[in-house]
Amino acid sequence: MSPHAVRFMPCNIVTYEFNGKTIVRTHLMPTDTDNPELNAFAEKMNIMLKDIVDFAVEE
Repeated sequence: MSPHAVRFMPCNIVTYEFNGKTIVRTHLMPTDTDNPELNAFAEKMNIMLKDIVDFAVEE
């Protein structure tokens, strides 16, 4: 993986309340860089990140 990808790593998941609702967010990795390998990695990671957030908010 390119060392430049580190700045895109979504290491934080945040929660906050807004208008009476709890919001859970994370940053997804960009999938439109000039590096096809990084884009493919980001697509896989983004799916996993969405799954993690979805699991965290299940009732």
